[in-house]
Amino acid sequence: MPDANSSERDSVHEYLSFPDGDLIIQTSDKHDFKVHKLVMSLASVVFLDMASLDDVNAERMEIDAVPTVKFVETAAVMDILLRYIYPAVKPTLTSLEVIISALAAADKYIMTTVMKDLECVILTGNFVEKEPLRIYMLAKRFSLANLERAAFKGAVYSSTTDLTPYQVSTESAWFSFEEFYKLKFFAGQRIQKCKVVIYRETFRLHERVCDCIRRDREAHSQAIEENPEEYRGDYVSEDEDSSTRTCSAWTKFADLACSQLDRDPTQDIFSIDIRRKVLQDAKCGDALASVLNESEFGRIARIRKLLDGIPWEYEEQYETLIKKGQKEHLPTMTTATTS
Repeated sequence: MPDANSSERDSVHEYLSFPDGDLIIQTSDKHDFKVHKLVMSLASVVFLDMASLDDVNAERMEIDAVPTVKFVETAAVMDILLRYIYPAVKPTLTSLEVIISALAAADKYIMTTVMKDLECVILTGNFVEKEPLRIYMLAKRFSLANLERAAFKGAVYSSTTDLTPYQVSTESAWFSFEEFYKLKFFAGQRIQKCKVVIYRETFRLHERVCDCIRRDREAHSQAIEENPEEYRGDYVSEDEDSSTRTCSAWTKFADLACSQLDRDPTQDIFSIDIRRKVLQDAKCGDALASVLNESEFGRIARIRKLLDGIPWEYEEQYETLIKKGQKEHLPTMTTATTS
């Protein structure tokens, strides 16, 4: 893991230390921090019992009558912890690697408040958006509930190929192979439900008769006139006949949207690019008004709202699958990359 030195101290020019401190913390890179036992004991259960310091990698010495305890953390990491313990200027943290180092140390010394503060740093940055699966794994590792909720949706649609070999070798130590399978199962369940909604809503009765529906109805009527015996007893009204009420532009949109979900469910299926492809392929003179203009029928807004309401977790279904011993039916670990 990259060292937590230098780059993460943009807004902090010197390490935090107090001349009147009654305890010296010596880091792995031989930097001494003079701190207060009382403050440290309030921030950490480990520091609460000073005798326990001898068990934390600690070689106890006496320098100027002030006890010194050695720690394996670097000065940069220790400085981050102290700046969240004391009312001091907070560091500017832009590297996830450094935040992870600080989280690991705060977890090790049971600094609950510091861990919550570092969780907020991740939540307010762009880390969740950039690396949702990794953030979800970290949230599980450090039991950070808010971070877990924030990263969950992105993690469901993520692939293990999003992780580097180094990340897999480290983070996976706290994230089981079973968890990967479960996320992919959730993704498969949700994608299938999204497809059902998309096809159902795009085939709903259109309130406005577009160019292709009008042409289909004319052809249908002509076929009845030319072969009345063939249609005898099977006649239904044009509004009830699915073959004469569905716009080809919306049919094309449904096909493209569902294909996009299969390739990369993280992409917006309502993007202007997909709707432009509809215009290129659909055989409807009114496709421009139907698909590019969301206010025409409000259909896209309705579909979007319905998709947003589809659940992300399917714990009950997953547990049922496991109990039946059907793990062979679980989806593969990786998803196809966008072509």
